[in-house]
Amino acid sequence: MRKGNIHQVKSSSRRGLHISSTKMGYGHKTEARVLNARDLRVDAQNSRLQSLKRKQDEETARSIEKLRRLDVPEPTGSSVHTSTGTNPALTYDAVNLDTVLAGDAALPLSHAGGEFMSMLLDDFRAGNRQKYEDPRTRQDRTQRRTEEFQRQLFPMVDAYLAWRQDVGEKGFENAAPPVDSPGDGFKVQVLDMFRIFTLSTGIRDPDTGISAALLQRGLVPCTPKRPSLAVTVRVLEFYRKLHLRSPHVSIQPYVKTLCDIFGIPFRSYLSEQFSICYDVYAQILEEVKLRVARALKRDTPQWRLRNACPACTYKLEGEDKLIFDMLVTMDGNDSLKQLRRNETDVEILDIDGVPSRQAQTDTRNVSGDYYLTREKVDRWARARVQDLIQQQVPLSDSKEDNPCATRWTNMVNEVTARMWGIFEETGIFLALCRHGFVLVVADMVRSSELSKYPLAVVEALIDAFGAGIGGGYDIGCKFSSTLDASDLGSKAHEFRYTALVGSFHGHAHNRLCQLSSLATYVPGMGLEDLEGCERFFSKSNALASSIRHASTFHRKQKILEYIQHMDNFDTSQALSNFLVNNYTQALKILQTESAVRDAMAEQGVENGSIFHRWLEEERAYLKGLKTEPVEETLQMDYYQKLVNLAKRE
Repeated sequence: MRKGNIHQVKSSSRRGLHISSTKMGYGHKTEARVLNARDLRVDAQNSRLQSLKRKQDEETARSIEKLRRLDVPEPTGSSVHTSTGTNPALTYDAVNLDTVLAGDAALPLSHAGGEFMSMLLDDFRAGNRQKYEDPRTRQDRTQRRTEEFQRQLFPMVDAYLAWRQDVGEKGFENAAPPVDSPGDGFKVQVLDMFRIFTLSTGIRDPDTGISAALLQRGLVPCTPKRPSLAVTVRVLEFYRKLHLRSPHVSIQPYVKTLCDIFGIPFRSYLSEQFSICYDVYAQILEEVKLRVARALKRDTPQWRLRNACPACTYKLEGEDKLIFDMLVTMDGNDSLKQLRRNETDVEILDIDGVPSRQAQTDTRNVSGDYYLTREKVDRWARARVQDLIQQQVPLSDSKEDNPCATRWTNMVNEVTARMWGIFEETGIFLALCRHGFVLVVADMVRSSELSKYPLAVVEALIDAFGAGIGGGYDIGCKFSSTLDASDLGSKAHEFRYTALVGSFHGHAHNRLCQLSSLATYVPGMGLEDLEGCERFFSKSNALASSIRHASTFHRKQKILEYIQHMDNFDTSQALSNFLVNNYTQALKILQTESAVRDAMAEQGVENGSIFHRWLEEERAYLKGLKTEPVEETLQMDYYQKLVNLAKRE
C-alpha cells in the first residue's frame, strides 16, 4: 500500500489532518479523511435528520394501523365533514359540534402524543431549508464605501465650506439642524449633542447627492448612499478636540456617553457608524487644509519641513555664524504598538514561524510629509544587509574610536532583529528640533530600534536643511560608526553632520565617550540637553490604549492628528516662553561669572583655558589606559569584601 500526501493546517482553535488519497494493492482507489469539528457537526445533523424521518414514517404507519383496528375511516385531505339535512351539523372525528356548542359534550383539544411529531417535523424542515451564502465580504464593502466617498469628496468639501460660512461667528451652539423640517423625501436619523431625532431631508432620490446635501445642514452621513444615520459636525468636532487633549478617550466610550445622555442602550454598531462619520469628517478637514496651502503657495515639496520651526529655520541678515546651524534630537519609542490582525481562522506561518497578517484591505493613507514611507526606510535596510553579507566587517574600524561599541544593544543582530510576532507596527521613530517641533516620523515595523530608522531620518534632514546639523541620539556614539560605514557616510561628512549624545542618556556611556559626544562638553551646545524626544513621549504614550487594536490607517491617523495638534497648539504657543526662559537662565549663569573667577583664583587657576586642557589630558589618559591599575583593582576588591562581611554580620 502506498500512502498519499498528508497536509497539515494549523488553525487558531483546532487542527485537522486531510489524507488526499490512499491506493490499495488491488488497484482500488478509496477516499479517506479525518473529519474536523465542522464536518462532524454536519454529519451529525444529517444522521439526526435521517433518524427523525425514519421515526416519523414508523409513527405514521403505527397510527394508520391503530385506526384500521378500531374500524375508523382513515383521514383524507380534510378532517372536517359536513352532514346532510335541514340543520347540518359539523363533525370532527365522530364528534358532534352542535352538542359541544350546546354544552352537552366536551371537545377533545388535547395534543397529547403530538409534541413528538411536531418536533420531528420542525427538525426535518430546518434541515432541508437552503442557506443563502452571501458572496460579498466586509472587506469589499469597506473598499466600495471608501471609493464612493472619495468620488463625492469635492462636493462634500464645497458643501461643508458653505455651511461653515453660514455658521460664521454664531458658533456651533447655534448650528443645530431643525428637528421638524418641511417635506417628505428621504428620512435619516440624526445624532446631535443632546438629542437624537429623525430628519426629513426633502430629497427624493437618496442615491445621488445625499452626502453633499447633508453636509449643507452640518450633518455627516455614515454611508455614501441611503444613510440611516448622520452625525452633526459639532458632535464630531467635540470628540476630535476631546481626543486630542485626552488621548485616552476613544470612540467607544464617547459613543457610550452619548447613549447615556439619550437614555438608550449602547450597541456596537453605533461605534462603527460613528467611526465612519469621523473618518469622512477628518478627510474633509484635510482637504480644506490642502486648499488653504495651495492658496498660500505652501504646497511645494518639503515646505512644511523647511518652515517647521520659526526659531530654527528663519535666518536673519547679518546673523552670527553658529557652530551648529540646527540642533535636532531623535529617538524611538515602542509604546505606540499595534497588534497584528488575522481575518481568517487558518494561520499562515512565514519562514520564521510568525503568523502573517491578513487584515482587511484599506487603500486609505494619511496625507502630508510627516511620515517617512516604508520604502524610504527599507532602502537602507537592504543596503545594510548587502554591506554586512559582502564585506563581513564590523561597523567601526577601531574600537578605540568608539569605546561604547559593545555597550549598547539597540542595534545588535540587525539582520535578524524583530519584535514579537503579535505586533505589526512596534512603535515610532521620530526627530524633533531643539524647540520641540516634530520634523519627521517613521513606523518601526516588526522590528526593534534598528539602524535603518535613524539613517532614513538623517537623509531626510540633510535633504531639507543642508549642512551644519547636530543630531542628538541616546546611542549617538555607535550610530556615528554606523553612519560612517553606510552609503550615507560620505554625504554626512560633506554636509558636516555631527552625531551627539543627550545629557540624560550620556551619563550611562563610557567616560571616554562622554568627553567626545556628551552635550555638556561639546562646544556650541549652550543650554540644550537634546532630550526633547523623552518629553514628547511622556505625553504621546497616552495614545497607546486607543491605537493598540486599531487598523494601520486609523493608527497613523490618530498619531498624525496628535502630532499636528501638538505642533500647532502646545509647542507653537509655548515657543515664546521657551525662548524667554532660556534667555533668562543664560543671564543668571552669566551673573555668576565673578564668583567663578574668585573661586578660580583661590584654587590657583589662571584662566578658563585650563579647563579645556584638563579635558584633553583626561582624554589622552583614558585612551592610553588599556587596563585598570592593579592598585585600584585591589582596593575595590578589598572594599567589596568588607561590604560582604558587614552584611553577613
